Amino acid sequence: MKGFWLLIAGLLLLPAIALAQPNTIKLKGITVDAANHIPLPFVSLGLKGTDLGTVSTSNGEFELSVAEKHVSDTVVISMVGYMQLRYTVKELSQLLKANPQIPMEAATYTLNEVEVTSKKLRTVTLGNKATPAGVGMTPFKFSNLGNEIGLLCKVKGKTTYLEEFNVDIFLNDYDTLFFRLNIYTVENGLPKDNILHEPVYLKFTGKKGKANINLQPYNLVVNEDFVVSLEYVKRLKKVDLTRKEQSGLYFGARKAFGGTVFTRTASQADWNIISSGLFAPKMAVEAKSQ
Repeated sequence: MKGFWLLIAGLLLLPAIALAQPNTIKLKGITVDAANHIPLPFVSLGLKGTDLGTVSTSNGEFELSVAEKHVSDTVVISMVGYMQLRYTVKELSQLLKANPQIPMEAATYTLNEVEVTSKKLRTVTLGNKATPAGVGMTPFKFSNLGNEIGLLCKVKGKTTYLEEFNVDIFLNDYDTLFFRLNIYTVENGLPKDNILHEPVYLKFTGKKGKANINLQPYNLVVNEDFVVSLEYVKRLKKVDLTRKEQSGLYFGARKAFGGTVFTRTASQADWNIISSGLFAPKMAVEAKSQ
């Protein structure tokens, strides 16, 4: 069984072969801040309700090939901290021909009131904190930017202050891991709105260990269940090809009853639910709760 899962994980790492199609529309441009025209990195672009999507590079550049049958479909351009843009494929294609820059306006947020309480807070771990020795997994299809995996965190209606996110790196053959952290509200059992007001990234170098993010500077307070996720937004450079049976990136995982896992292949794709599956990633949020 172990060999089977390692085989599946390895197959997910194979690069996709992009075949040129004769009837396609190429969307190519640069995402920029509307106020200063500085390139915006890691902006998500995707066709609503489909697996078609990408993420702009660290220089704001993007390229997405779309079949002509999607000409009337909606392209959503989004990034935490900025107003979301929506165009049909035809509209966006025409805009890019006139000007390759896509300006994005900074969003304004109304800060929620935080209730100060004298109650003693207790430390809690939300998500999946169990990592049996020898269990590893890889949740991403690395050929597609925008792939995402998330885990349901239950707070049971208690006011909860999020302090740290962490994930176990079981094995890493890449130079630097780089993912975007997202934290979503839950509606009808699915991730809905991102509660973050600015992008938060996870960076990790090394073969294995715990990768973490200090969440305290972001003043994140929740009182309802939420989903914490990692999104693949930057191509990874593989530096170790010596292993044959097990290589690539494996996250620590838990066998069975690991909680509800959510995955999607692009920023505007539908979410898939894996409830109490065979493996769930060791992703956790350390918090203080009433």
